[in-house]
Amino acid sequence: MLGALLAGCSALAPADDPAPLVRGPLASRAHQPVASTILALRPRRAEVLDAGQLRLDSRLVYASIEEVGADPGKTFVAFDGEIGRASLGVRYGVGGSSDIEVEFGLLYSDSGFLDDFVESWHDFFQLPGGGRGQRENGQHDMRIVQDGETIYELDRGRLGLVDVPIVLTRQLLGEEHGDLFVAVRGGVELPVGSEERGYGNGAFDVGGGFLAERSLGRWTFFGNADLVLPGQPDAFEDADVELAERVSFGFGGELRWSDRTSVLAQTLWVSPITRDLEPEEINREIFDLGVGLAHDTSSRSRWTLSFHEDLVAATGSDFKVQLSWVWTR
Repeated sequence: MLGALLAGCSALAPADDPAPLVRGPLASRAHQPVASTILALRPRRAEVLDAGQLRLDSRLVYASIEEVGADPGKTFVAFDGEIGRASLGVRYGVGGSSDIEVEFGLLYSDSGFLDDFVESWHDFFQLPGGGRGQRENGQHDMRIVQDGETIYELDRGRLGLVDVPIVLTRQLLGEEHGDLFVAVRGGVELPVGSEERGYGNGAFDVGGGFLAERSLGRWTFFGNADLVLPGQPDAFEDADVELAERVSFGFGGELRWSDRTSVLAQTLWVSPITRDLEPEEINREIFDLGVGLAHDTSSRSRWTLSFHEDLVAATGSDFKVQLSWVWTR
């Protein structure tokens, strides 16, 4: 379906255009405390690396979130503070039209400094503010309490390792089909992060999905559809709460503004984290909208800066900024 969608307007592409230098898509993910403990298959190109080719992806993401709600007498949910995540992804072409990637990451959470800015940002662009305005700015509270027991809590002011995803991608269609690329992928996330401190879910996650990509002159469009089956944290199981299967759909576009710079836009819809708790601060979908710029600093390296907003404004982060640097050999 994704391949058919991206192939639909092929007549718009100039016949004599050179092969495009594609810089997208935005490799975003749901940046929310509990979602951070679950395998996320980021948007990426459907074209894989050549055998022996190496790519390093370093990312720094910083987000502000203020979502607080309750089901009186049963559930209390608070995600109020700011979250930073630094990661390094290593991708390697293994041959057979396939590449493999692994990502190592660190997570940090504190009260932060963005509350006033985010409120002004939302007011200026008329964006939904979620639970903002209901609590004093500059607070930190990241926990879920069910029937009087804390089943999730993210440490404040402590840097922690997160779970490690390993993903294998195989390209099915490539240059022989024009500028249409289609790939499949599958992955597992290793439970490296501490469940007790909120950095991991203490179990293996598995997932897989499809990728598609189509270039039309200076434009390239990207799509992905993925399913993740998360492992279950012990505290959730004890409280008879289950992390739901995660379905995600992404669609993005790139305009190569110049020979070295591209404008990028990306949407990513992710299904609810759980359906067993009532407050919308934990049981609603996340719909991430991101816009950014990518700029080549050399033939092998690139910077990308993007800004993101959750359009549902119920479960996800209210505002985030992502800075990445990519190097390929």
